[in-house]
Amino acid sequence: MDFRHWVAFVDNFTTSIAQVMPVDSFFSYEMASPSFAHSYYYQNLPKTTVDSYLNKDYLHDPLFFGRHYAHKDNMVVLSQQPITAEYQEFLNESQLVDNVELFFKINQVPVKGLSLIRVNQKPFSVQELQLLQSFYSLANYHFSQTFESPQKSLCQRIVQEFTKKEQQVIELIMQGKKNQSIADELFVSLPTIKTHIQHIFQKMHVGSKQELISKIMHLS
Repeated sequence: MDFRHWVAFVDNFTTSIAQVMPVDSFFSYEMASPSFAHSYYYQNLPKTTVDSYLNKDYLHDPLFFGRHYAHKDNMVVLSQQPITAEYQEFLNESQLVDNVELFFKINQVPVKGLSLIRVNQKPFSVQELQLLQSFYSLANYHFSQTFESPQKSLCQRIVQEFTKKEQQVIELIMQGKKNQSIADELFVSLPTIKTHIQHIFQKMHVGSKQELISKIMHLS
């Protein structure tokens, strides 16, 4: 599914949900591997909140897709999870009260994620979660029937060519990190990072970080 069709799917789904229960904002993404997401699409979230989450706070998020990628979870709820002090600080600063994470799958493999977020109101009730599960079941059936393909997406095929470390470098490049910051975060030397980046450029057939980001963002 290309980005345009995914956006239309998310808009239709969230509009339907909002007709039966309050949802203040949403955040969606595509999963290319257990540690690499891209093609973010969100509404009613401050950019500062999104940047803070993508830069560091996702590491403490109990709903982070990497923690559930290999499990059978279709829906996980923030208010039902243990929350660290670090992530509680992020929630307090962002005034986020609850979050339901939905994983849309093809052949039982999660490929898209959608966060439904509440700010300054009550957490999702048991009845609302049951209703969300029904909405999800219908939506995921439509998703898998409409967009299922016998071949993996171009992005998934390319990501599989990368080493684990190269995937981490790409993820940090997509977050706008500089080479030295990437080296510091991955606890390796600056020359090692430059070598990883050259290998990534060769595999992706690009000559700069800007070209790399553009190519990944337009993969379907």
